[in-house]
Amino acid sequence: MIGKVAVPKQISVLHRCYLTLVSSTLFDLTNLNRRSSRTTSDVWDYFTHLETEDGPVAVCGFCGQVYQCDRSFQGTGTLWSHLQYRCPSCPFTDHEKRRKLSSQDVHLFSQEDCRRALAKMIIMDEYPFSVVEGEGFIAYSKTLQPQFEPPSRYTVARDCLNLYLEEKAKLKDILRHQRVCLTTDTWTSIQNQNYTSLTAHWINSRWELERKVLNFCFVPDHAGDTLCRMVEECLLEWDIGQVFTLTVDNTTSNNTAIGYLKTATEHWPSTICSNQFLHVRCSCHIMNLVVKKGWEGSNPSVAKIRTTLLFVKSSPGRLGLFKKSFKRLGEECKYFTPYFSRVGGPPTADDWLEARKLISVFKLFYNVIVRFSGQLNVTSTAFFHDFLLMHNKIKQLIRGKKEKPSLASMAENMKLKFEKYWDNNDILNPLLFIVVILDPRYKHKFLEFCFSNIYDQDKAKNFTKKVEDGLRRLFEWYVEAESAASNSEAPHAPLVVDLEECAEDPRKLWASNFKEHLQVIESKAANTELSRYLSELCEKDTDEFNILTWWRRQQNKYPTLSKVAKDVLAVPVSTIASEASFSTSRRVINPQRSSLSPKMVEALICGQSWLRSSPNKIDIRQKIADLHKYEELAQELGGLEFGEA
Repeated sequence: MIGKVAVPKQISVLHRCYLTLVSSTLFDLTNLNRRSSRTTSDVWDYFTHLETEDGPVAVCGFCGQVYQCDRSFQGTGTLWSHLQYRCPSCPFTDHEKRRKLSSQDVHLFSQEDCRRALAKMIIMDEYPFSVVEGEGFIAYSKTLQPQFEPPSRYTVARDCLNLYLEEKAKLKDILRHQRVCLTTDTWTSIQNQNYTSLTAHWINSRWELERKVLNFCFVPDHAGDTLCRMVEECLLEWDIGQVFTLTVDNTTSNNTAIGYLKTATEHWPSTICSNQFLHVRCSCHIMNLVVKKGWEGSNPSVAKIRTTLLFVKSSPGRLGLFKKSFKRLGEECKYFTPYFSRVGGPPTADDWLEARKLISVFKLFYNVIVRFSGQLNVTSTAFFHDFLLMHNKIKQLIRGKKEKPSLASMAENMKLKFEKYWDNNDILNPLLFIVVILDPRYKHKFLEFCFSNIYDQDKAKNFTKKVEDGLRRLFEWYVEAESAASNSEAPHAPLVVDLEECAEDPRKLWASNFKEHLQVIESKAANTELSRYLSELCEKDTDEFNILTWWRRQQNKYPTLSKVAKDVLAVPVSTIASEASFSTSRRVINPQRSSLSPKMVEALICGQSWLRSSPNKIDIRQKIADLHKYEELAQELGGLEFGEA
């Protein structure tokens, strides 16, 4: 660097001329004549390149400071640093003006941006507010950026609330004109406080499935009246007037909430078919009821195995023996056999064989629940196929009564609960089967074929008719809604009738006009989008097929039916999305953070839902692989034992 005292006279003159030009053009430097030797860096908008006896120099256009700038040895970092921190005459004094200096050559420090990123980290990664006051965090942040001043826990809490309000305003704008499907559930925290979560699901304009937690609010109890008022208040707060479905579990309080919501929203202009499709029962909850019903008859083999597990977990020594084998456990532990006096002795080879049979059955239902619980993919399309799978499995177990009487007895119990919810034409929501018709790989013919194979003729006919009628009413509602919208935008001119001509025969008054109107209606009915869609061949079922992509490509061909498909495909068949909030809340409201206010809890949980690009998924296989990797690292470091923090 060369100080100001070394500035030649010609540079001083140039400097004064430069400042005159800057002040007259309000810092618009693009019109200045630049030397042909100017480099491509934007820093030369503010420095002048000159050749001197000591080599090339760069002169600051604001204060006259001179720096060596031999390209063989110096870069532009020093020049940027001068403009940012050392130039006393730089006109870019506030944060927004200094941002104009930013380019690929430099990153400008901003305390505001750092605090915002810190608030995002606290929300997304579930850190306590006090982490910013920790000695290690302060040292780490100072190492990354010495200029950053870590805020206090109260300041970062305020930043998190402000970020929550900003993101809420953005999401509110998106949902104001969006039809949504809702899921809700309740939870009791370690503070013995009741919380309710409400989650919105929809398919955006890019045909991508989205879900966001709308609220996570404190409620005094789990009563139906309390829950329904909470849902209504939330919809009003978010200005959501288009609700398609509400997925809940099968508690009595939720039935009350559904009834209240149907009445409260029945006359909303956007309510579809008088809320006929509003109530969706959580399929995972029904599956749980089905399995529990089948488990009512106690299995002695399972009782023995459970008792064995209780025994081996009662002390570290027994657990060590258990890792060798059950046979060694019985030989080396004198307390082993007496421990099973209440269940008829330790498990035998036959007991383990019986357990394997049970595992093969329950594994099927477990996989079904996993598919119903998907959060990143459409679950409504999976329901019907898993419905058929469970239906046939239960029938198969019942038919094998002679070979496996215990499994057949269990299947009989499961059938009772299965038929109560999924074979009941009165409470079954047709949307769960309408989605099959809207799947271009199957359509209505597949539905008819499957129903005819699992039900008798009359029942199959009734089920098929209910589903097809439901789809037709749904499609007609969307057609009328679009027609009403177009009429309100461009009203038709009134019909002109010659009254004198019709005076002798009044029947001619509207006859001719009605005839033309009827021809239009009948021609449309014969060639509706729905009719054309159903008459075309089914698409091939391949592993690469994506139903959302298919409908996105068919929007122009089926403009109205694609809107029906977009809303139906967004329907979640379980409340897992809302229950996932409770997994987060258990970490947010832990024993060390139990003093958080309900509003702060809501800000942290909702904010995480809005800021994360996708929900975190727990991969058991990856966890096991990580454990092995940590053990290898421990051996490399001298046999130390450590695990994932």
